[in-house]
Parts: sequence; C-alpha cells; structure tokens
Amino acid sequence: MKISKSLLNERAPFFLQKLTIRAFTDTIKGVKSSIYLENYAEKNISAEKKKKSQAARVPEKNEHRRRAKSRHAPATKRSQEIDGLSFFDMLPAKYRLKGRKAFNDLFRAGETFSNDVLMMKVAPGEKDEPAKFGFGASLKFSKKAAERNQVKRWMREAVRSKLEKIRSGHNIVFFVSPKFPKEKLNLQLISEKVENLLKEAKII
Repeated sequence: MKISKSLLNERAPFFLQKLTIRAFTDTIKGVKSSIYLENYAEKNISAEKKKKSQAARVPEKNEHRRRAKSRHAPATKRSQEIDGLSFFDMLPAKYRLKGRKAFNDLFRAGETFSNDVLMMKVAPGEKDEPAKFGFGASLKFSKKAAERNQVKRWMREAVRSKLEKIRSGHNIVFFVSPKFPKEKLNLQLISEKVENLLKEAKII
C-alpha cells in the first residue's frame, strides 16, 4: 500500500507527537527502574550491616567490670619510676618557676654561682612565697632529648630532697655544665653539687 506524500505530510505531526510521547514514557520508565534499583541496593546494604552488627561479638559475663578494674589498676613499677625516681616524688608545682618573664628577670638581675658540674642563677623572689626553681640543659650538653631530660630529673630530685632546708623568697635556676663529661653524671653527684651551690649562696 502506497501512501501519498500529501497524506504523509498531513499525518506527520501526529506521528512525531506519538514518537515523542513514547520516548518520554520510556525515559520515565528508565528513571523509575533506576530509582528502584538504588532503593533495592540500599536496602540490601542496610540489611547486610544489620546482620554484621547482630553477628558482632557478644561481651562475656562481667567483662565491663574487668575492663573498668584494669583502667583503675595501679601502674607497673616500670611506669611508676624513671631512673629510680618515682612520679610521686616529683617537685611540687608550688616550687616550680614559671613564665618567660620570671626567667628573663632572673637572667638579667640574678647572681651567678657555679662549680665544675652546675651553674646556678639566684634572684630575690616574693618573701612570703617558697623558693621556686627552674632547670635547664642546653644542646651543647647533649643533642639527645632523653639525656637532657634525665639530668634535669636528677636536678629536680636533688632540690626536692632539700626543700625543708631551703629558705623562702628566692627564684633559682640550675644548669648543667656542657663541659662536664655526661657519662660521669649521676644523681648522687648532682645532689652534692646542688647542695654546695645552695650553701655558697647561703640559701640553706
């Protein structure tokens, strides 16, 4: 059957309109199917997560009590002590010199005392306040932070053991000499040198 050109031209808008509607319908169906697939995937993922959470390890009986007890358990001997010094024997906070201004004033106006192991700077502090102390070890002494921290702990302990003898109203800073061989240093030696300097300055 042959269709005349005139009839085709008359019916063309109708055919095009029908094709457009069909294409639009197919597009809508595709969008709906993609949305359905996304929702289906999300449901499957949430279901898998729920299964995994349900299959998670169930805590044993009284496990939470054992964990709480372990958190409050006393520290081991190694964690309580460094270099034979207990954390409970640290220099109390009220005896520590704090603030850059305090250190700057001490270096500017403080009196210097020294021996072969240590140097001490002393300046007047508040009369009613206990003596306050600072401790230092320069990079010239050692580039290793562990060695510098070790000698500072020894100096703190040397001072802490003499707090009852030390007069109030002083700000004091101790430095270890970089020229002294660090392998010869120990707590006993530093304690003796600290006491000698404090006696020389008439602080004890």
